[in-house]
Amino acid sequence: KVLGLMRSGSTMMSKNETSQEVSYHDSGFHLGQVLTLDVCKVDHAAETCYDNPLQNVEFMSDSDIILEKVVLKPDQEGGDCFAFVRAGPRAKIAFLGSETRIGIVTCGGLCPGLNTVIQEIVMTASRQYGVKEGNVLGIRGGFKGFLDPSLQPPVVLTPSSVRDIHNLGGTILGSNRGGFDCEKIVDAIERIKLDQLYVIGGDGTHAAALKLLEEARERKLKVSIIGIPKTIDNDICVIDRSFGFDTAVQEAINAIKSAKTEALSTSNGVGIVKLMGRSSGYLTAHATFGSRDVDVCLIPEIDFDLEGPHGLWSHIRKLLKAQGHAVIAIAEGTQIRSSSSSSKEVKSQSDESVGMQGTKSISEDVGKWFREAVKEAMKHPDRESGGDNESIEISVKYIDPSYMVRSVPANVSDSIYCSLLGSQAVHGAFAGFTGFTVGLVNSRTVYIPMRLISSGTRRLNPKGRTWQRVCAITQQPTFLAQ
Repeated sequence: KVLGLMRSGSTMMSKNETSQEVSYHDSGFHLGQVLTLDVCKVDHAAETCYDNPLQNVEFMSDSDIILEKVVLKPDQEGGDCFAFVRAGPRAKIAFLGSETRIGIVTCGGLCPGLNTVIQEIVMTASRQYGVKEGNVLGIRGGFKGFLDPSLQPPVVLTPSSVRDIHNLGGTILGSNRGGFDCEKIVDAIERIKLDQLYVIGGDGTHAAALKLLEEARERKLKVSIIGIPKTIDNDICVIDRSFGFDTAVQEAINAIKSAKTEALSTSNGVGIVKLMGRSSGYLTAHATFGSRDVDVCLIPEIDFDLEGPHGLWSHIRKLLKAQGHAVIAIAEGTQIRSSSSSSKEVKSQSDESVGMQGTKSISEDVGKWFREAVKEAMKHPDRESGGDNESIEISVKYIDPSYMVRSVPANVSDSIYCSLLGSQAVHGAFAGFTGFTVGLVNSRTVYIPMRLISSGTRRLNPKGRTWQRVCAITQQPTFLAQ
C-alpha cells in the first residue's frame, strides 16, 4: 500500500495496491513485483504551471519514492509496506515566485531549531524562487496572530532580517497554544492573500492545519498548507526523529551529569532528573543511553512496582548500599503502581487519580512526588521486601530542566536538519503539493500526508532494542513481581 499526496486544487484519486510475489534463491530472495506509486494529479493549466527557475540541480520526479520500512519480512502475512514521495525540487512549479505570498506560523511549545526552520524557509523562498521582499510574513503568537489585533500586523521577514536568528533559542515569531478558529483563520488567509502557509508544530498543530486545509478546499482556494513537525519528545509517528530532539538530549545529559555530581558529593545521595515526555520516553531513554550515568530510568511505556523484593524501592536501597549514591531519570508521564498504604499516604499530597490495575496517575508533578516518596520509602522501608529493612537517611537533589532543554539554540546536528526541512518544505509547496508535512523516513526527506502525522503518537517499544540498550547500561531489573 503506497500513499500519495494532494496537490493544490487537485482531487484525491484512488491508490493502487500491489501484491508482492517472493521467489527464494540460494543467494537470497527476489521480489517479483516492485512497489508502485500513484500520485494525485495536478491541473496543469497554463497560468498555474511554470518552469522551475533553479539552475544546475537534480529535479525529483513524483515517481521517486522512499519506503517506510528498511527491513522487509516477505514471508510475514498481514504486513503493510508504505512508501512516500521523495522530497526535493520539481522541474515544474505551480507558483511564480514574484507573485507568491507566504505565511509562517509557529505553534505550541518551544523547541530548539525553530528559528533555523524559519530562516531557511525565508532564504529558500526569496533566493531560490524569487519571492519579493515584503511577501514573506511571520504570523506572531501562533494561530492567535491571525485573529488578535494586538498581534497584528504580521512581521515582514527578509533574508537580512533573519540572517542571524539561528543563533537564538525559541522563535522570533512567538508561539502559543490555543486561539484556533478555523473559519476566521481561513478568512485571514484570504484577507492577507496568502498562497502558502507553513505551520510548524506538533501533532495537535498538524490536526489544526488539516482542518484549515479542508476549509480552504471547500472555498476552492489555491493555497498550499504545509506542516513541519516539531517536538522534543520525539513522539511524532512515521518520521525518524523530530528536529530539536538531539539538542534536547544533549541538554538533558548536562542535567544528568549535574545530578550525578550532586549525588556523589554527599552520603547516600540521590539525584533525580525529571524530563519531558507525557506519552513517550524517548528523551529520557536517549539521555540515559547517552550519559551512561543513570542508575534507574523510568518512562511512561514501562510498568514497574514500587514495593516488594523486586520493586523499585528495594533496588534503590541496594544501589545505596553498594555504591553510596543513585541517579534516577524519570519522564513526566511515568505511571506509578502501588499497593501499600504508606505509599498511598505520600501520594495523597499530590492530586492523583487511580486508574485500572492499581496504576496511579500523578496529575500534579510526578518528579516532585517521587522526590518525597523516595525519602519516605528509604526512611520507612517495606517490611515485606525480604531484604534489609534498615532505615536510610538520604540526601535528595531534584533537577527539573524541562524548559532549559527546549529553549536553547539548536546544536549542529539539529541545525543541519532544520535547514533541510525548511528548504524541502518550500520545494514541495512551489511544486504545488498541499496537506503534507516534511520529515525524515529512512534517513531521506519525504512528503508525508498530514493526516498520518496527526493520527497518533509514537511510543518507545518496551521490547525493542533501544530500551534493551538502556537497561544494559543501567543494569536495572524489571521492577515487577516474578
